[in-house]
Amino acid sequence: MSVNVAAAIIRKDDKILICRRGEGGSCAFLWEFPGGKSEPGETPEQCLVRECREELDIGINTFGIFAETAFKYPEREIHFTFLNAKIVSGDIHMDVHKDIKWVNPKDFAQYKFCPADVKITERLININEIKPGRYRHFKGNEYRVITVARHSETEELMVVYQALYGERGIWVRPASMWNEVIERDGKTLKRFEYIGD
Repeated sequence: MSVNVAAAIIRKDDKILICRRGEGGSCAFLWEFPGGKSEPGETPEQCLVRECREELDIGINTFGIFAETAFKYPEREIHFTFLNAKIVSGDIHMDVHKDIKWVNPKDFAQYKFCPADVKITERLININEIKPGRYRHFKGNEYRVITVARHSETEELMVVYQALYGERGIWVRPASMWNEVIERDGKTLKRFEYIGD
């Protein structure tokens, strides 16, 4: 039996909200991103808004998919949609979780996460490691990362970078896309590879 789950990547400054599960199931007492199972006919966005209201007593807005994954637990396979989200109302209350924390991704290794969330924690850690310098795109062109900025409304991390060819345009791309891995000609490549200062 397959289940659809929506989970939130909620940012505040340089930290992300994580929740510790209580007793029961294969993920008892492990850390996770807030969210839950979709009800019939619900979109991931609707599910996440409902779950955050029910479990944390907060209102959120979602603004795009951070990642989609599937994970097979002993009892079932779960399809996850991780959405970028922002708290827009309420104060966080622990209604179903054992603990709740705001944690910088560089400190995620100190927390034992549910197996399905581990790849997402790794991706979030990698985003925080984007540094200024020259990068080569998997198609061959070179770019210079100027800085990593934060979106003023959503707090999503954005890479500000300049092409090192042609008119040398300055562009912005979500940091979550910067570190993506691409399959091309049977090879696995980073979308952007750091090549130096």
